[in-house]
Amino acid sequence: MPGELRTRELIDGVFIVTHTVDDCHDGWRADNFLRDRYPHFSRNKLQGWIDQGRICMDGKRLKASTTLRPGEAIKVLTQQTEEPPVDIKYGILFEDDHVLVIDKPGNLPVHPAGKFLFNTLLMSLRKDRGRPYHLIHRLDRETSGVVLLAKDPETAGSLVKQFRERTTEKRYSAIVIGHPPEDKFTVDADIGSANSFIRLKMQAYPKGTSELEALTHFEVLERAPNGLSLIDCELMTGRQHQ
Repeated sequence: MPGELRTRELIDGVFIVTHTVDDCHDGWRADNFLRDRYPHFSRNKLQGWIDQGRICMDGKRLKASTTLRPGEAIKVLTQQTEEPPVDIKYGILFEDDHVLVIDKPGNLPVHPAGKFLFNTLLMSLRKDRGRPYHLIHRLDRETSGVVLLAKDPETAGSLVKQFRERTTEKRYSAIVIGHPPEDKFTVDADIGSANSFIRLKMQAYPKGTSELEALTHFEVLERAPNGLSLIDCELMTGRQHQ
C-alpha cells in the first residue's frame, strides 16, 4: 500500500515533498525507492539530488545505499515546473463520512511523483474539496479504474490493513491481443525492466531474479472473432505495470 505523501510550499515554486515508506518497500535501497517514486528521472539525476543534499531522512542527507523500513520519512526538495497535461475529469462513485471512491480516468497520476507534482488526483481533490485524503492504493497513471481514499487516519489504517492481509479483491478487465488457450490460468513471476528505450517498459522474469514478485489470476470472459480477448485479472500483489 502506498505510504503517506505530503507537500509543503517553502517559497513561491519551491516545495518539500515527504514520502513515507510503506510495507511494499520494506528493505529497499533508498536509490531504488526514489527510482520507483520518480520513474521519469534518470538514476544520475536522482543521485545528483542526493549529492546536493536535496533528499534527507531524519534531518540528515540520505545515502543511496540506505536500507528503508516502513514508517520512515524521506523529504525531497523540489521546484515547480511546467507539467505535462493530464485528464483531470475524475468521477465520484461513492462517498460517506469515512471514505471517498473515485472513478479515475486514464492519463491521470494518482499521487505526486516524477514529472507530476500538481497534475495529480490527490492534489486536484485537495484543491477542489479543500481537504487532504489518505490514499489506500495506487493505480498507474495510464490506468483507468476505481481509487479508494479515506477521510481520516483511523479508516485509512483499517483499509490499509485489509489490503495488506489481502482480504480485499483487486480486479481489472483487460482487452488483449490473441486468444489464451486456457479459460483460467495464473502467472506467478517476477517483473523488472525490459531494458527498452521505453524506460518504464517492464517484462516478466523467472521467480527469484527480481525483488518485485507479481502474482495474477486470469479468466477469459470472451474470445472475439477479430483476434482479441476480454479477460478478468485478479491481482494478488500490487506492482507497477503488473
